[in-house]
Amino acid sequence: GDSIFGNYRDTSEDDKSISKMIAEQTDSICYNVGFGGCRMATHSNYWDAFSMHSLADSIVSSDWTLQEKALADGAQTLPAYFSETINCLKEINWNEIDYITIAYGTNDYSGNVFLHGTEHSFTNEWDSFKGALKYSIRTIQNAYPDIQIVIITPMWRFFINDGNYSHSSDDPESVNTRGYLLTEYVSACFEIAEELQIPCIDTYYTLGINQSNYLNYFNSYDGTHPNTNGRLLRANVISNALLDFERTKK
Repeated sequence: GDSIFGNYRDTSEDDKSISKMIAEQTDSICYNVGFGGCRMATHSNYWDAFSMHSLADSIVSSDWTLQEKALADGAQTLPAYFSETINCLKEINWNEIDYITIAYGTNDYSGNVFLHGTEHSFTNEWDSFKGALKYSIRTIQNAYPDIQIVIITPMWRFFINDGNYSHSSDDPESVNTRGYLLTEYVSACFEIAEELQIPCIDTYYTLGINQSNYLNYFNSYDGTHPNTNGRLLRANVISNALLDFERTKK
């Protein structure tokens, strides 16, 4: 995932991560391996080493050279906790993992990433959002077919102008420079999940966050990162879905 997961380091109740909340609610071991500012698809400079398509390659190969080099070369640019997160990834025994949740999209949207590979002449499959999502899932599935991969959609967000609420990701004026709304990246998650026959957890519409109640779930100055209540709401939805998956297995 991105900063909505990774930026919270569990140093206090106000800093509790969604991953920690899920672990508590599901009585499971849950690793927070989110990287703030990162995308599903191709990113620029050092950041691309922590995009999901790059992480998928490293998970399968157990070769973290790309990330280690990015950490060394981009030390002044990348968040300090990236090193800790990479060390966590290195230590995971993937044969013991039950679920991998993939939660990207808001940075692909704000970074104006193409949705479909058919819209542009790409060098790599992972240069588009849907292409990178499919590539990441298939790469991991081929190596670890027993891991259940679950897509988590982006969540609602809002935008600020001159310090005040301006509009939300529901509104037409939130379209990015490629002509996409965030909700189109949400739809792309469902489309890939259906195509690859894996679960997709909706954390855009089912959370019920909107212009009328957003201050219950966000601080007024940050329309991207939910406050503790917002993270708990998202964790509740994810946890309930994962528990339902487990009950279905039994």
